[in-house]
Amino acid sequence: MKKFNLDWIEKRPKKFYSEVIDKDILKVIKRLYRAKSRFITATAFENAGDLYIFYHFELNKAIYTLKTRLKDAKAESITSIYPSASWAEKEIAENYAVIFR
Repeated sequence: MKKFNLDWIEKRPKKFYSEVIDKDILKVIKRLYRAKSRFITATAFENAGDLYIFYHFELNKAIYTLKTRLKDAKAESITSIYPSASWAEKEIAENYAVIFR
């Protein structure tokens, strides 16, 4: 499925997943915002020294998850688009020492 200029994998009915390069994350999230999506939360995951952030959105009763891998524990903040993301970003910063720009 092609939506928001991304290839999405439908993991389960109405649950879509896509990987995004960190430098492109704001562009993609702006597209979701313009489509009237609702920010749910952001979560982080560390595996074998790699750190990932997952952004979760709801749009038309479907869940969209964006995954991005951080290279140096720095990430773009999405609070300029979704102010409600500040709590999730603070939690990720505290638990994983991520610096949000």
